[in-house]
Amino acid sequence: MKQSNLNIVIPLKDGKSLLHNTCTQGSLLLENSQLTYLSHPLTAPILLKLRLQSIGAILNTDIDEITVLRKKDFISKKYKEKSLSITVMMTEACNFSCSYCNQGTNKQSKFLDSATFSKLVSYIQSFPDCEKLEVSWYGGEPLLRKKDIAEFSSQLLSHCISKQIIYESHITTNGYFLTLETAEMLIKSGIKAAQITIDGDQDCHDNSRYIKEGHGSFELIMNNIKSVLENTELKIIIRTNVNKLNMDGLFNMIDQFIGFKFNHSDQFAIYFYNVYSPSKNQLEDSLYSDVDENLLDPFTFSHLQYKLNCYLRQNNFNVALDMPSFGGSCIATKKSSFAISPYGELFKCYVVMANRDEAVGTLSNEGAPLLDKSKFDTWNNWTAFEQEECRGCKLIGSCRGGCPLDYIQNNSHSNNFRCPPSKLYFNEYVFSKAVQNGLVQPELWDEKLSKTNQHSLRL
Repeated sequence: MKQSNLNIVIPLKDGKSLLHNTCTQGSLLLENSQLTYLSHPLTAPILLKLRLQSIGAILNTDIDEITVLRKKDFISKKYKEKSLSITVMMTEACNFSCSYCNQGTNKQSKFLDSATFSKLVSYIQSFPDCEKLEVSWYGGEPLLRKKDIAEFSSQLLSHCISKQIIYESHITTNGYFLTLETAEMLIKSGIKAAQITIDGDQDCHDNSRYIKEGHGSFELIMNNIKSVLENTELKIIIRTNVNKLNMDGLFNMIDQFIGFKFNHSDQFAIYFYNVYSPSKNQLEDSLYSDVDENLLDPFTFSHLQYKLNCYLRQNNFNVALDMPSFGGSCIATKKSSFAISPYGELFKCYVVMANRDEAVGTLSNEGAPLLDKSKFDTWNNWTAFEQEECRGCKLIGSCRGGCPLDYIQNNSHSNNFRCPPSKLYFNEYVFSKAVQNGLVQPELWDEKLSKTNQHSLRL
């Protein structure tokens, strides 16, 4: 037997350490004396050996875990796919005028019609051996076409029920039209969650996300959320885009959420995301330079993100995303998963959808998509296992390299630091989750020894 290459040891007080495996996401609290058995697992007491095996901390000597991980990744995402993830852009049109929008300021009013949806259904029906269908309804503001969404989602739900396929669906919305009646309609059609963007406390949000007539939207959206949480089972995930303009008001935003008693609901969760340059869509737009001036560097953002997530947990909120554990599961990494534009064009990333030159193909009437092989292969051939930063990193077991777009564009808009920002506070996140799960006591954290050391995250 041998030690896993994907183990991370976090030194704690009182002669203890927290052992974490990034592939299994399992953790164990150990005495420091027990760590020696990682190098000599055959000599470990049987109960300790079983505990170490349970989280993948020790393996059979004939296992090359990185090769196994890569092979599993290839089979599940490229070769024998069992799940299909589809992002449906219902329209580019929006009732808001957000300056940093990746779709630019000159939004088109085209919407996805029944004919285009029929082509999408043909594609889904042609996907062999499907066990799970994930559909994300996107915009613009998708609820401008809420009746179409309810009709389309109901059709997909019926198809999945008849074929015994798991159907999971959510919608990304600004929340302005998410009334109780609308939420009930979405739930009935199989949509179980809504992601809503809130850009800071009321003052910051209303200065950033306002309807075209110039009025703020915070209070109306808060009342919508409150009504939905109190009267339906729809999950609400808040995404807060962070930049220099709103960073100082984010703790106050959380306090305002507490005022609405959102922390009393298990259906409510929050995560923070660093605003990226809208120029990533590679469209020319005069407003982009102003947006870029207010972007946070990943190190400043990661520090703020960690402090905010700690404050959320202290106040009993659910944190939707704080540590890289998604296994690189976005549509960009899956061969058969796409984002669909209102024109029936296929993309491998929703960020670039406003730029029609970035399309990798189109839907067809026959089911099989019509692909531009060169453009499609650029995305489909990308893997974190070929990236220099990732090959020597213990976190490849969990994050799979972060956002593929940062690697594939490889231009001036790409971030020099391409890892998930939470990597900079990896130990802190692992420990906080261990505390939350009752594995360790908070007082075991050692301010000098326990903090994340980037060198210790290398193989």
